[in-house]
Amino acid sequence: MTGGSHGRIFGAMPEPLARQHGYIEEEYFVSGEAASYAESGNWGTDGSWSVTPATTALYETRMVIRRPADPSRFDGTVIVEWLNVSSGQDVDPVFSQAHEELLSHGTVWVGVSAQRAGIDGTGNTIPIPGPTPTPLNKWDPQRYGTLNHPGDDYSYDMFTQAGVSLLRRDGPDPLAGLQVGSLIAAGESQSAARMVTYVNAIHPGTGLFDGFLVHSRGKGGSVLHADGPPQPPFAWIRADLPVPVLQFETESDIFGIEFVKARQPDTDLIRTWEVAGTAHLDRALIDYKAQTERPEGASGDPITDACGRVNEGPQGPVMSAAISHLRQWVSRRELPPAAEQIGTSGDAIARDTNGIALGGVRTPPVDAPIATLRGDNPSAGSYACALFGSTAPFDAVKLASMYPTHSAYVDRVTRSATEARDRGFLTEAGSLALIEAAQQSTAGS
Repeated sequence: MTGGSHGRIFGAMPEPLARQHGYIEEEYFVSGEAASYAESGNWGTDGSWSVTPATTALYETRMVIRRPADPSRFDGTVIVEWLNVSSGQDVDPVFSQAHEELLSHGTVWVGVSAQRAGIDGTGNTIPIPGPTPTPLNKWDPQRYGTLNHPGDDYSYDMFTQAGVSLLRRDGPDPLAGLQVGSLIAAGESQSAARMVTYVNAIHPGTGLFDGFLVHSRGKGGSVLHADGPPQPPFAWIRADLPVPVLQFETESDIFGIEFVKARQPDTDLIRTWEVAGTAHLDRALIDYKAQTERPEGASGDPITDACGRVNEGPQGPVMSAAISHLRQWVSRRELPPAAEQIGTSGDAIARDTNGIALGGVRTPPVDAPIATLRGDNPSAGSYACALFGSTAPFDAVKLASMYPTHSAYVDRVTRSATEARDRGFLTEAGSLALIEAAQQSTAGS
């Protein structure tokens, strides 16, 4: 698809990023007849859920594809992200957090508009400070006016059909001849809840995906249909799934959306990483989206104005390592490292004397800190602000007591980054970037 009043894809990746990595971005419309599903049997907390097809409806939606222009750079992995619509428009948080890892490695990313809110604005949304979010057919009726979503009851099958279209060779070829080695589904937050239900109830009947990234889920899955029965009080990932599932949880998610209730033991096909000092939404996400969505002439940062200094933690670098491991896990069955859970005390995160979470995946921002990074926002005035977490810088006296010289700070960061890399929670590039940032900082000087 081309044209429209804006002449570009909604939510397109920044052009400098595409040029830097030699990537092409294209948009396709996907249409067909999708099925909804009904629960079959008892849905328990073990996630072993069954479904039966219910009604059908015609639909037309879209998918966005980002692929290397040079086919020889393709690494064989396609990540299909269920675009998040919590704000009332399509957002790509998995790509936003880990784009450097995806683009530098030659991974293909595909975003699917699986839910109705992203297309016409129908559905529950979370107010985010800043410009009013705009669904596709209101942002550019000329380009997206034909899109038709029959409702989220059909979203699971629509997502499946979009994935199938990437593998077919008897019609339009959105991957331009690239041969797919691994097809991985991903979703964050509200889309992660859809992933939980997809993994537990839909995938056993389709077998389409080779692995799953479930990013920042809460205690359960999403409903199959609007008038369905109550969900179980929590839901594990089903233990009999034959493909890998990596759950990536921020500090916010443990109590903020009650993931603590859904914690389950690791297996050879289920891994959970809980990352200390991170938030459900964060500074890196704001900075990335500002490159793609800031209205012409706009300035300032309405989220910081409303929420204060939001979380600046290491979610992106650890997410990059998670995706790197997931590729190998899917293609070679090389297990990612097991991670310690974030410490808890009663109904709260257990913290050290600096207010930093204990346990979890450790990185320099929490083991060589210059600020207290939290997954919650003690001064939050709204639910959205709470999701963005907080950053409270240490004062000069405290920094001087911790790092009497600049080299002392750099040494501590280097030790932490090297250990995180050696344990598999940072990539080589991520480790070096944190060390370089420490070297360029003024901490301890």
